Amino acid sequence: MKLYFIFTKKGLAVIFILVVMFLIIIGQFSTVNLNYIDGSTNQKRMEYFSSLGLDVNETAVLEKQTIIPQKLSGVFLDYSNILKQSGFNISDHLGKSATYYCYSLKTEPQKSINILVVEDKIIAGDITDNLSGEITSLTRIK
Repeated sequence: MKLYFIFTKKGLAVIFILVVMFLIIIGQFSTVNLNYIDGSTNQKRMEYFSSLGLDVNETAVLEKQTIIPQKLSGVFLDYSNILKQSGFNISDHLGKSATYYCYSLKTEPQKSINILVVEDKIIAGDITDNLSGEITSLTRIK
């Protein structure tokens, strides 16, 4: 006994669209997990800073729990745009609890390195000049 399937062009188009959507969804989940940096321990955070060429004091100046706002607006929207320059996207973590860490830079004590960690992953980071208030994206020091 032979079984045959006959597909119309419309039917094939629907199957093709479903397959593409499935692949996009699977790709999003695997991409999201691969882009995060392990921030679960101080040692892991130091390794990350070192990989960027940053010479950071090992003890955080400040560590506190915070909540990422449900909606980005005003200062948080501006901050989100700065973060995107480094590949960070806090939009995926709106409303979540985060740990904020602030470290001082050994080579330039007036600058601090700030990161947000959610579920042991670094989801945001910046360099702040404490004298001028200028915030820049967390990138490799040249």
